[in-house]
Amino acid sequence: AVNKAVMGDKVAEAETMILGKVANDPDAGKFILKLKDEFQAASLQYLRSTGNFPEAGADDSDDDMVFGDDFDCDALEDQAAESAEPEVIPSKEFDAKQEKALKKVTKAGGKRGVEIEGAADMGGLHCFSTYIEEPNGDEWLLLEALKAMNIVCAPDEEERKGCSGHICKSVYSTHVENKHMSYIVYVPKDQQEKVDLKGWFEAVNKAVMGDKVAEAETMILGKVANDPDAGKFILKLKDEFQAASLQYLRSTGNFPEAGADDSDDDMVFGDDFDCDALEDQAAESAEPEVIPSKEFDAKQEKALKKVTKAGGKRGVEIEGAADMGGLHCFSTYIEEPNGDEWLLLEALKAMNIVCAPDEEERKGCSGHICKSVYSTHVENKHMSYIVYVPKDQQEKVDLKGWFEAVNKAVM
Repeated sequence: AVNKAVMGDKVAEAETMILGKVANDPDAGKFILKLKDEFQAASLQYLRSTGNFPEAGADDSDDDMVFGDDFDCDALEDQAAESAEPEVIPSKEFDAKQEKALKKVTKAGGKRGVEIEGAADMGGLHCFSTYIEEPNGDEWLLLEALKAMNIVCAPDEEERKGCSGHICKSVYSTHVENKHMSYIVYVPKDQQEKVDLKGWFEAVNKAVMGDKVAEAETMILGKVANDPDAGKFILKLKDEFQAASLQYLRSTGNFPEAGADDSDDDMVFGDDFDCDALEDQAAESAEPEVIPSKEFDAKQEKALKKVTKAGGKRGVEIEGAADMGGLHCFSTYIEEPNGDEWLLLEALKAMNIVCAPDEEERKGCSGHICKSVYSTHVENKHMSYIVYVPKDQQEKVDLKGWFEAVNKAVM
């Protein structure tokens, strides 16, 4: 589908991936500036036609569902800047123990924010429920984690942090010994006509029988202590929090209904996600048969480190989107290969690196997710693209059919 759409040529093929390329050729009616849009459209149309991607709603466009080139980052930044701190809960003066934990908490919050941004971009969602471990159930450290998630950042920063101030969130953290749990609900000002901050908080607060700690225009903070005599068991209440949060969002039309094969665990990033199963699945599909790497010239070798680093980061973003958005296929753009098909192959391999969920610097992690990935030359001289479907998804997603659709679109 994608190859047909862009009128391109197949370069190499393996069991789980097919690589293509098309050159700018005005005489043949091949204009890369236009064909990259044709690629996006053909890729998503093929996935939708085969039931592997949600239909765009009345207010949705393909740009909402694709991570990369045509995403309106300037609008996102403006939106995030407007909503970053209209009125937030003031930070608390920390004791020595909290101060020691603060750096780790804000670092984790910044990373989680980037993952949430990726999920919103690729999954077409505007609300999430997410768990974060590092605050260890401390409500004031959880507040700082949320603020780190909402840091305004430029899309071209090498080390991006936060970037998700435009996205509604319920975030929770439990104490390592389940002594208490803290939680916060955040709705930016420009989303409050659609998402009721107080209604959302009241729904989760009632479910966990907790107490409001602090409130501001865009956020409400709560906490509950483990209390067996009152029937409050944190081990159970964290599940109640997840369920109540998603139920509220679904009941107000702010989160997709779970399908027959879906569960809330598929839609929530954090505590109860089956990371071991994900790792096993990714390990099985990491390299059943991949296109062999090419021997690079000096120019390609120089670019390789930057390309693989970008691929590893994009993989983590895709994993976050799959987890939070309940999706298994994506179409994504990556700039760093600069349209070189062999560097694009290395970027894809970096996206598919198997990683442990508790690694501090995670890279890849998305080998279990189907992808069409493309890259254009900085001067639009050519475009390369690759379609990847892991073996255990190939009964559901036709690798060759998907590639043929986009390849035709780019001629």
